[in-house]
Amino acid sequence: MITNLRLRLLEDGRPQYKIAAEVGVSPARISEYALGKRPIPTNHIYSLVRVLGCNVSDLIGFADDETIPDTLDFALYD
Repeated sequence: MITNLRLRLLEDGRPQYKIAAEVGVSPARISEYALGKRPIPTNHIYSLVRVLGCNVSDLIGFADDETIPDTLDFALYD
């Protein structure tokens, strides 16, 4: 599976270790995020957005406002 983060990393063109250094994590951690093996913590999402020059919606996979639910159904978690 190719995540939006992986696509952003490929588009950026910089080596992954440089991006990882700017975010403050190891290159292995960036790889885990990009491959969908580990969820991205909120503070790292904001760092990645800043470093990659994109917006949060692009990074986490929302194509546009229509794909963002108006409400969340928490009944599933009761």
